[in-house]
Amino acid sequence: MRIDDFSLAFNCPGCPSWGTAIVNQDSKKIHLIKKDVASNIVIGMMHKCVTINTHDFSLPIGKGSKIYYGNTGFDGATSEPMLVAVFDKVSINDVNIPAPFVMAIIRDKAEAHLGRLQIKYTPKLKYGSISNEHFFEIAEQKLKITPAIPWVIYDIDIANQEELRFKALIGENVKDLENQLRNLPQIEDANIVKSQHQISSSIEPTSEETEFDSLDYAYMAAIKTKPFLILGGFSGTGKSLMVKSLAFATCPCDGVLNTSETSPGNYLLVSVKPNWHDATDITGFRS
Repeated sequence: MRIDDFSLAFNCPGCPSWGTAIVNQDSKKIHLIKKDVASNIVIGMMHKCVTINTHDFSLPIGKGSKIYYGNTGFDGATSEPMLVAVFDKVSINDVNIPAPFVMAIIRDKAEAHLGRLQIKYTPKLKYGSISNEHFFEIAEQKLKITPAIPWVIYDIDIANQEELRFKALIGENVKDLENQLRNLPQIEDANIVKSQHQISSSIEPTSEETEFDSLDYAYMAAIKTKPFLILGGFSGTGKSLMVKSLAFATCPCDGVLNTSETSPGNYLLVSVKPNWHDATDITGFRS
């Protein structure tokens, strides 16, 4: 499963989101799990699942990455865990990593993405004595990665329902991360393509009483009347996708919306942080 670009990255600019949505999202808020994920990732996680309702399980959620524990509930949290799995057979680029790894599937409770499922692989995930931070430390030792070497995990797979396999770009391969990721397989999501087609098609008025969704109306009106527009929101709320989809509608390139930060041709994503060791945003909020 291809995960979101830079969502699992180390020694790189920006602040990773440590998660990827595993559902096809549409305007009706019907969040159906993607078929390749359901037949692979979810089944593997179910096979290796562990109890959630225990103090052994802890997960950072929301602004400030507040730590929640399985036995204390997730009241007030913007999301809640639905499935947690611990893998003891883990590899990166076919190199065995002698440390277990914890993954979780969470369901968003915030209104913007109510019901959306995400797979989380943050270093802060813990289950008893098992810590993902420890896993990544062992991984860097095994792969001979120093703090000066950037590396990015871009693909997650589960083989034989129990073997967790990561694919990563390391060192020389990611000196220019943007160019390297541009050369990875392109992603085409049927729902995204459908939405882009609707955006690029002209809209004929049906009557004088036609109403627009208030948020859509405000967004489109601002684009047409403002010299620049600032979109605010937490990581994963769809800001980048909204801008990229609109750019793609006016400059569709090769007809496929890929994951490059410079595609389509009229789009450029620039991460701005004080430095790559600090998760603090330039506005003073932590990502």
